[in-house]
Amino acid sequence: MLAYIALSETGEEQRERLAGLFWSEFGEQNARGTLRQAVHEVREAMLAVGCGALLAMRTTVGLRPGSFRVDLNELLATVAAREAPEVLLREARLAETLLAGFDDLDPSFHGWLTARRQTLHDRLIRGLEDGYRDMALPRRRRRRLAEAAVLLDPTHEEACRVVMRAAAEDGELGAALHAYDELYRLLGDEYDMEPSAVTQALVAEIKQGKFDAVAGLEQPAALAYEAEMRQAQVAERRAAEPLESRTIASKPALFVDKFTMSGVGADQAHLVEGFRIELIACLARFREWYVAGTDGDLTGEHGGVPVSSRYAVTTTAYQGGATINVVTVLHERPSNLAVWGERFELRLDSWLEAQQRIVRRIAATLNVQLSTERLMRLSHVPDVSLEAHDIWLRGQLVINGYKVGDWNRTAQTLARAIEREPGFSPLYSSLAQMNNVVHFVQPGMFRDERHAQRTLELAQRAAALDPRDSRAQLCLGWALAFCRRYSQAELHMEIACE
Repeated sequence: MLAYIALSETGEEQRERLAGLFWSEFGEQNARGTLRQAVHEVREAMLAVGCGALLAMRTTVGLRPGSFRVDLNELLATVAAREAPEVLLREARLAETLLAGFDDLDPSFHGWLTARRQTLHDRLIRGLEDGYRDMALPRRRRRRLAEAAVLLDPTHEEACRVVMRAAAEDGELGAALHAYDELYRLLGDEYDMEPSAVTQALVAEIKQGKFDAVAGLEQPAALAYEAEMRQAQVAERRAAEPLESRTIASKPALFVDKFTMSGVGADQAHLVEGFRIELIACLARFREWYVAGTDGDLTGEHGGVPVSSRYAVTTTAYQGGATINVVTVLHERPSNLAVWGERFELRLDSWLEAQQRIVRRIAATLNVQLSTERLMRLSHVPDVSLEAHDIWLRGQLVINGYKVGDWNRTAQTLARAIEREPGFSPLYSSLAQMNNVVHFVQPGMFRDERHAQRTLELAQRAAALDPRDSRAQLCLGWALAFCRRYSQAELHMEIACE
């Protein structure tokens, strides 16, 4: 509880939210009572050793300003100053150790912790990338930043290449080749793939002695010191700026146009439409670009934030016999110049592979580095039967189309599928989603307490099975709101946004 409050922006939190975060499976009165007892015991223990930092108010619990420090803030500040903290060079996958051992306190806390770890990982990676890409920094410093990135994400090929090149230029050929061997082993053992052609070309150059002539050369000490001081001053000025006044970095905007279907049977349309929805959801999980469902009349901004460039993903699906063929093309806007395209077969058994291939190719075209581990983690779906996956996609088509005639039948089908595949989170979130909006689809049907509680249980199960699925967190947020647990609902909406 103290760690959660310390990590909040204001240093205090609503009692209702704390009760829902740590005792979500209790009744509301029991959860509030347990929270009061916990706050009392912690406050008494702190006062006993002369620490009056914990503030217990009627509706909130907080920490006295200036009475505590958070090591994560110091870690992020060091990375922002283009330095590699020692802890990042000692421990692998550091973000996963955030509040280690507290994962199973409560399903709601587990969801928050999973999202916070991912956010921390992304912020550290982006900071380290900004550092080792800064050619004004001394080579050894850039190498340390890249080594920290590799420890944080062992499949980060760009960072691995920086380590290889810097080690080779330092005359440490053994270290350069060891970095490549570790990447090669990891990709082969865990993902059954090889490093990219760019990485393989670099290791070939190292083995051929291309870097022997530059080994040991470094920037003059005065220039290196000047660059270091300049970067420190920039970081210091930026840290002193008010948050609202900081410049937001521009990013590309991707528009996923509505798929064109030609000759696709009615019994297969859900695959095409479902693939589009899932592709948008998959692309939206990466913060390196903005994503919108359809193209819009935008010039330089997207939702009030700066856009560096605009691209449209256009897709045509056509059926030949029993096979659905899909052609996806990436166009630059407004020139409409095609910069990448690919054809593939749309099948449930190769669903994720197709998504990952599209995301990877888009990232390569936009010159964005996405590590293998990150792509696999964010695109992961449990091993379930193709039938369950098909039922879920059909349900999504009914939900998005508000087809009243198919609504009840689809809800029953999802319920039966849950009995057969109890570990597949999207089935629970889809059924909860239907329950959340059924009174819009079927006017005259009113919500009742029993129905709302059943929906809440479905949404809680969906979020517990896959805390990283934003749809599950959103469904849980709406279900809590319908049960008038607004502070807890807000928490899960924030988890979905993270």
